[in-house]
Amino acid sequence: MGIGPAQLPDSRAAGHQFAIEVNGNAAVGDSRSRQWWCATPLEVVMPSSDELPAPSAIDALLRFLAERPDFDLLDVALTDPESIPAWPGLDIELLRAGQRLLRLVPDHDLDRAIALLRAGARSAIELADMPLPRFAERYGHALGDDRPLIERVHGRARAIRTHVHLLYVASRQSAEPHLPRALSTRRS
Repeated sequence: MGIGPAQLPDSRAAGHQFAIEVNGNAAVGDSRSRQWWCATPLEVVMPSSDELPAPSAIDALLRFLAERPDFDLLDVALTDPESIPAWPGLDIELLRAGQRLLRLVPDHDLDRAIALLRAGARSAIELADMPLPRFAERYGHALGDDRPLIERVHGRARAIRTHVHLLYVASRQSAEPHLPRALSTRRS
């Protein structure tokens, strides 16, 4: 894992549960004990960006991947700075977005993931927030205007978003201070 309990961020509200992303896994922790545990593989949620990435940044990313065949973009822990080799012009956030998109597209097709990246996509959460017609209009060309593929990628993005939301709700509900007391108290 990229970070451990001693490296978790301090919380101003000590004792509250929180969810973070660790090496492509959702982690839930407690800020009082500074303990954490992994829940399930997920994606990093990155804010939406209407700006397209610079072609030179994508070219640097593609050169990096081509010249580093030992670098497995699907499995590398990009939250751990030591796992990312230094490379001229490599944008780490773009690399992370590429990893999220690679995990999203069928058969982990790098060309499709890069096409979505060039079109401005960054994460499943961002893509799932769009209705299917808007997604198809904005990113359909990146997927070859293949309607079944567009629907499959959008459906996968929605499934990931739902999974993330359910994980968050479960972690928040288990942290509610009144929940154990409410469950153990009978009403007369």
